[in-house]
Amino acid sequence: MCSTLPSVVFFFGLSGAGKNFVAEQLHRLTGWPIYDADDDITPEMKLALAERRPFTPAMRDRYFPCIVEHILERKPQDKPLVVTQAVYKQRHRDYLRRSIPGLMLVWVDAPDEVIRERLRCRNKGIEPASAAALRADFERPVDGEPRINNDSDGAQVAEQLMRVFEPYHIVPVKVGGK
Repeated sequence: MCSTLPSVVFFFGLSGAGKNFVAEQLHRLTGWPIYDADDDITPEMKLALAERRPFTPAMRDRYFPCIVEHILERKPQDKPLVVTQAVYKQRHRDYLRRSIPGLMLVWVDAPDEVIRERLRCRNKGIEPASAAALRADFERPVDGEPRINNDSDGAQVAEQLMRVFEPYHIVPVKVGGK
């Protein structure tokens, strides 16, 4: 018997770990839609990033109810929604778990040197200095969420994703090609 698919697959981890890359790999395998919750950070969070300041607890507390609402609005009825967002604090991951039925959290991780190089090469998104300021705020997961080590290429990530989703008997689909 197949396990019930999660309603939402939520990739979290440090800036530069490759959450969006991993989400794209899952999309290629399954066709599931992606929502990058960074698109909806609040104006005060954008200002903090521009000024290279970490987010305050109050900023985060105001942000997470907003993205829960956005996730629930975007969630298709017939397939999981794939979401990416750093979610640095365990209490916010716990909040998401309580607020979104069928949520599956997946930690995306990479070695420090790989993350630093990715951030250095970016021409958009978070600045390396902002990422460094936020890094100290990251709380490693304690609940045993699946972990994707994103230190290589798409094929290596796809193999890990297939292992994570093996209990759901996911059959890879071809997306965007012939």
